[in-house]
Amino acid sequence: MARKKRRKRRRALWRAVFTLLGVITILVILCYLTLKLFETKKINVTGNQYTLVQEVKEWVQSGKYSSNTLYILWKYNKDDIEQLPTVEKIKVKLKAPWEVNIQLTEKAFSGRVDVNGEWLYFDKDGMACLKTPDVIEGVPYIEGMELDTDKVKLGKMLPVTDKKVFEAIHSITGILNKAELTADKISCDGSDLTLYFGVVRVQVGSSDFAKKLNQTVPILAKLQELYPGQAGVLHLENYANFDSYIRFVPDPQPAETAEGEPSEDTAGAAGDDTYGENIWDGASDITWDTSEETVWQ
Repeated sequence: MARKKRRKRRRALWRAVFTLLGVITILVILCYLTLKLFETKKINVTGNQYTLVQEVKEWVQSGKYSSNTLYILWKYNKDDIEQLPTVEKIKVKLKAPWEVNIQLTEKAFSGRVDVNGEWLYFDKDGMACLKTPDVIEGVPYIEGMELDTDKVKLGKMLPVTDKKVFEAIHSITGILNKAELTADKISCDGSDLTLYFGVVRVQVGSSDFAKKLNQTVPILAKLQELYPGQAGVLHLENYANFDSYIRFVPDPQPAETAEGEPSEDTAGAAGDDTYGENIWDGASDITWDTSEETVWQ
């Protein structure tokens, strides 16, 4: 009787061992098939304009387990993943178990500065994103920014003395984009900014950019309509209220002598207030008189 019980226990034990071995074997086979089936063989990149495809592939494949597409799918769809300097976000999908599709959303650059003969593009936070000899359309050139070029590194904040300038530039470019207007250049003089639109310079100071730039669009359009090619300075740095005066100071045009040479008596400094100016009220027609001040109020 005791022998029969011992035999039953041994049989039950062996059945349990064989069952466990069978489960382990199945799991090993499944793992092997999963690793082979989801082995990364192809990566497709779309949505890139200035981010190199090879750069994206190397970045994605730098992970310890990036040889597996399921790992790539999990890791690079996380919200807290550290992106490439030029990339705002990415979206990863599997086209096949062994093939990955990566959709990029690239950053909108706030400006570009000249660093050692190349253009360095930065984002709204002042991070250095891209260095290239190519000019990207719609990104303004930033002049006068106090920048330590020896310490510039891609993916890091630009080493400037006043970091508030990035917030100001981002605010201005956002407003201009909504108005479908692009400044050729933005000049920094401390915290004060001047925008260049062709031959017209617009001084906007250091605050209240939305209110000031809302006035810029119709003024530029009117100037171009009535006085195309007229260079000068539009003073908005002190504009605060809708009933404030807005001054446009044209650059002096040197008078010609009989021989066609500029007269020394009439040639003046650019933006000299004594040459003439216009002040606009946003409603009345533009008048122009280079010999006396005309007021738009």
